[in-house]
Order: sequence, then structure tokens, then C-alpha cells
Amino acid sequence: MSLTVLAAPPLVFGRVPRPPVVWRPLDERRKPSGWSRLGPRRIVGTCVHRMEGTLRGSEQHFLSDDPHGRDALTDFGIGGILDGDLDGTIWGWLLPEDDRAPWASGPCDGLEGDGPAFVRAFGVAAVNRDLRSIELSGRGDTPVTPRQLAALAALVAHTHDQAGVPWHAFPVHPASGVVTQLQHWEFAVKGCPGPVLRGLTDAYQDRARAIMRAWQTAPPVPAPPTAPGPLPLPPVPPAVPVRPRVPYASGQDLAVAAWQFGSTERLLLDGAVEVVPGTDGARRYVFDPAGVVSNAWLARGHAEGEFPAITAWRQFPPMAADSPPREAVRFANGWTLWSPGLGRGWFWLGRDGAIR
Repeated sequence: MSLTVLAAPPLVFGRVPRPPVVWRPLDERRKPSGWSRLGPRRIVGTCVHRMEGTLRGSEQHFLSDDPHGRDALTDFGIGGILDGDLDGTIWGWLLPEDDRAPWASGPCDGLEGDGPAFVRAFGVAAVNRDLRSIELSGRGDTPVTPRQLAALAALVAHTHDQAGVPWHAFPVHPASGVVTQLQHWEFAVKGCPGPVLRGLTDAYQDRARAIMRAWQTAPPVPAPPTAPGPLPLPPVPPAVPVRPRVPYASGQDLAVAAWQFGSTERLLLDGAVEVVPGTDGARRYVFDPAGVVSNAWLARGHAEGEFPAITAWRQFPPMAADSPPREAVRFANGWTLWSPGLGRGWFWLGRDGAIR
């Protein structure tokens, strides 16, 4: 008997959505310095920084008469714990088509980590020119909020997908064979982005990788109907889950939904984290336009006007020895989606534990 080996479907680039960005471009008139013209920006990756301040404060610093402010600029800033209602908000100070190279990641006066290999492959000019610089508000020892980390992962995933990086190779760029998702300390003598964010490198890279995988390997999403008005909301899942025929059926922007949903690991009955088959890496559950859990969350979010991030997914012992395990999915605001097993589907639990 011969075995037929099915080839994996080709990856599709360019579909990872850019997370919502509030564009606040600092044009040449308002910002005459802090950047160079080094030729067209051919973005190959990202460099992560910490602001040593707030989102609003950094913008004022860029526009100030202080020489240090005049000589500083970055592509994106992400609000955090110091920014109140701007937590997780992304501000864009350089438009995607702007060829000015901001003075953010250079001047290469302290190469270490993956910095030397990057410079050998792309050159010194590429550090500011060909890496999108992303600054998170706060200081080196300031906690990174869940919204801030989710925004960073989404922005990193979009940028590297646009650069043609496959999810399974990330953070290595396939054309050069070197890492192109870097941090400021790998180019400079300063310790930016500090111990807290450096300690979260695997967390945001794993999340970015999961987002890239979901979009690069997913089947094409059909175009929405052309009829005017919002699309209908998906129904609450029936007792026996039925996979929707249309992968996405909501008036909400898919990129926003994926960003708000976030991701989580799944704890199995033995307490171990579920891994991707054939690997040692933890499987991350992200927003699935055709998934029952995702659509239940989406429907309730539209009904109640909030879209909390997923925080946990855990299995519990079954009700009978020959039954599938029970499962619970928790969200940041206390919502719990419960599956009792036995083919009975999923139900929302009230805060008292009763099925809603």
C-alpha cells in the first residue's frame, strides 16, 4: 500500500491586518529634524523601544525646542499604564509611505545580540531606514499592560507579514537568514527597552507568530454582501455547534476583533499546556472567524457593548468516564463560556455559575 503525502497549502502574505492606528503624522514643517533621507524605506522588520515617558509626553518632546527632542523621532507609539484612556492605543507619527528614516534605533554604537548580524546583512543605514521603530510608553521598570502587549504583537505581526516573513520562520527574515525583530539594546549602548519589556520578548513574539500563522494559512475570506447596511450579527452557538458556512459574518472590522480578542493557551486535563502537534511550542488560541468560541464572544460583545480579551481556556474532568472533558473559557471581565461535554455545545455562565 502506498501513502499519499499531501503538500501543505502555500502561505499567503499581505492578509495580516494592521491594528487600528491613530495617525498623527509629524510632517517636515512641524518636525524638521530627528530624521534622515537614506533612500526608500524597504521595511524588513521592527525594533522595539521604551519611551521613558507617556504617549502625549513623547509627542510633545518630539515637537519641543529641546535639542534632544528635535533630534528624536519614531514610527509608532503605544500607550500604556501611564496613559489612562490611551492604554493600548497606537499613534503613528510617520505615514507608511513616508521615506524619512527616524533617528530611533541607531546610531549603532553598541552592537550586541542579533544587532551585529543584522548590520552585516543590511548595513548601518538600514537600522533606522528599514526597521519600523515601535515605542511603548512607560519606563524600563513600568509594567506592560495586556492591551499594550496585544497592540505590540499585532503591529509586529502586520509589519513582518508585509515584509514577507513566514510565520514559522519569524523572527528570522528568509531573504537574509538573520533576525529582523530586534530591540534597541541590540544596536545601542543604552539598555532600552528595559528589563520588563525584554522579559516579555517571547510573549509578544509568540503572539505575533500565532497571528501571522492564522492569516497566512487561513482560506480566503469571501467578500461581504454588497447590500447596504451592516451585516447581520452571528447567532449564539446552538446546543450542537454548527460550523458557519460563511467564515465571517459581522459588521465589525475583522482586524479590530482579532486585536480585542487576543490569545491564550489551553490547559489540558493533566494541567499541561497544549502544544502544536509535532513541536514543543504552546498552541495559542486566537480569534477564529469560523470558531464557535470566537463567534459566541462576538455575539455577546455586540449585545452588551464590550469585547473583553480571552484570558484562559481549561479542561476539567468529564462527567462520565467515557465522556469528553468539560471545558471553560474565561474572559477579562469575568465572562465564562462553558462546555459540559456530552455533545451539548457551549453556554454562557452567570457570575453565580448558573447557565444563562
